[in-house]
Amino acid sequence: MSNVDLAITLKNQGNEAYKARNFEEAEKLYKQAYEQDETNLMILFNLAAVYMEQKRYDEGIEVINKALEKRLEVRLPYTQVAKLHERLAKIYLAIENYDEAIQCYKNALLEVQDKKYRLALKEIERLRDEIARKEYINPEIAEQHKLKGNEYFKAKDFPAAKAEYDEAIKRNPQDPKLYSNRAAAFSSLLEFPCALKDCEKALELDPNFVKAYSRKGYCYLQMKNYKKAKEAYSAGLKIDSNSNECRAGLQNVQMAIMQQMYEKPNEEQMARAMADPEVSAIINDPQMQMILKSISESPAKIAQYMADPKISGAIETLISAGVLRFGSPESTN
Repeated sequence: MSNVDLAITLKNQGNEAYKARNFEEAEKLYKQAYEQDETNLMILFNLAAVYMEQKRYDEGIEVINKALEKRLEVRLPYTQVAKLHERLAKIYLAIENYDEAIQCYKNALLEVQDKKYRLALKEIERLRDEIARKEYINPEIAEQHKLKGNEYFKAKDFPAAKAEYDEAIKRNPQDPKLYSNRAAAFSSLLEFPCALKDCEKALELDPNFVKAYSRKGYCYLQMKNYKKAKEAYSAGLKIDSNSNECRAGLQNVQMAIMQQMYEKPNEEQMARAMADPEVSAIINDPQMQMILKSISESPAKIAQYMADPKISGAIETLISAGVLRFGSPESTN
C-alpha cells in the first residue's frame, strides 16, 4: 500500500473515531495519516475539527494556518481552500473573535462565491454589531448627553441638541424621553417626518407618554394633517385630561380646521387625505355622496346634518381632513 493510500485509510479510520466522539483516537489517526501524506491538507482540516470539539482552539487555528500556508504548494482546489477559511472562521467564532471570523468568511468568498458563506458573513456581522451596541449602552452617560442636549436646545442650537440626543439614544435606546427630546429638536429644525418617527418610538416604549402625544400632535398640525393632529392630542387627553399642552394643541387644531374651511384646497393635503382609508370609505359611501352633494348645493344644510349623531362624525372627519370646504367667507353670505 502506498503512502497516499495508507493516509486515506488512516484518515477514514479517524473519521469513524470522530463520529463515535472518540476524539483522542481520531487525533492520533489524523496525525498518523498526515505523516504519510503531507499534501493531503484536508487531513489537517479534520484534525482542526477534533481540536474544536476539545476546545483546543489555539491548536485548531495553528493547523488550519499551516494548511493555508501550504495551499499554493500543493495546488489545493479553491473549494477546499474556502473550506479551510470557513473552519478557521468557526474556531474564531467559538472564541468570540468576531472580526477575525468575518475576515475568514471574506477570504472564503474570495475563493468561492457560495451563498452559505455570504449568509454566515452577514449573520456574524449582525451579531458583532449587536454585541457592540449592547456593550455601548450606559444610562449614566446617556443622561449626561441628554443634559447637554437640553442646554443646546435652550440656546436654540438645534443641530447640536439633536447630535447630543443621538448619542444619548445610542447609550440608552430604551428611554422614551430621549426620543421625545430628539423629536422636539427635529421639530425645531422643521424635520417633522423624523420627529414623528421619534414620537412613535417613544410611544412604543411608553404608550402613556402624554408629552410624546402632544409633540406628535404638533408635528401633524405643522404638516396640516389636522385629522391626525386631532387624534394625537385627543389620545393624550384620554391619558391626562389636565394636559395643558394637549388641550391647547387641540384648540389650535380646531382653529386651523375652521380657517382651512374657507381656503382653497392644498393639493398635497388633499392627496394625503384621499389616501386615508377612513376618509376614502366615507367618500365612497353612497349615502355620504348624496349628503356631500346636498351640502355643496346648499352649505347651510350642514347644520341639519351635524345634528344627526350618525352623520356628524363622518362630516367632522372630512372637515378635519380638509376634504369638505366652503370656499371664501364672502361666498357663504
